[in-house]
Amino acid sequence: FAIHVCALLLFVNFTPPTSAYVPPSGASSWSKRVGIDAEKMRKLTNLSELIVDWNTKVNIISRNPPPTPSHVMERHIAPSVALLPMMPRNVKSVVDVGTGGGFPGLPLALCMTETDFVLCDSVGKKLKVVNDMATQLETNNVQVHHGRAEEMKSGHFDVVVGRSVADLPRFCSWVEHLMHEDSTLLYIKGGRIEDDMPLEVIEPLEDEEINDLLGADFSDKRVLKYNRGAVRLLAKQAPAIIQKKNKK
Repeated sequence: FAIHVCALLLFVNFTPPTSAYVPPSGASSWSKRVGIDAEKMRKLTNLSELIVDWNTKVNIISRNPPPTPSHVMERHIAPSVALLPMMPRNVKSVVDVGTGGGFPGLPLALCMTETDFVLCDSVGKKLKVVNDMATQLETNNVQVHHGRAEEMKSGHFDVVVGRSVADLPRFCSWVEHLMHEDSTLLYIKGGRIEDDMPLEVIEPLEDEEINDLLGADFSDKRVLKYNRGAVRLLAKQAPAIIQKKNKK
């Protein structure tokens, strides 16, 4: 079911700082590269602080070592907004499947304020945190969906995003029905794409290293861009990769 962003799920009322804004060290370079202005950078900085605060209560990102706002910015937020240059034009709706602690969907929503976002995950505890952070940051373009992507209605989203949720064929089998004919998939993953495709290698429309998109050494992952036709072909390989994994 969809839960509209509201303050009813607050565990703790964290108020972002109101002091004079100072951009994180080094942020001006990569933020300009992906088209983020000062006001959006302020929101992203506040998000990094919210995540650190929440992570002491709910394990939404790794606690080893204990994360700092700069760590969250470099390892989670910046790689999320690295998708911005790869977004199609005039995107009205985005679904983030397997959002976990809100990545990449929540940072993207803070930057794409005219676009509606649905952040989907089966872990309700994390979604409550994501919902609270969206409320604290005064977003009006975010909803969360507690459940599996396979249960969601078909064909509503211009863009599907995900971050290392599963191997690419299985992920595509979960999200194919969420796409219309002109939809785009942007998927963050590490490693070789060939390892995910036991039957046939489906080359992406674009394949960009996150570090190249940001001009910074933050991530070992890349962003793959596929249209719906390719997603359909990838989804057909899901049974083969499941069988391959079961044999190990």
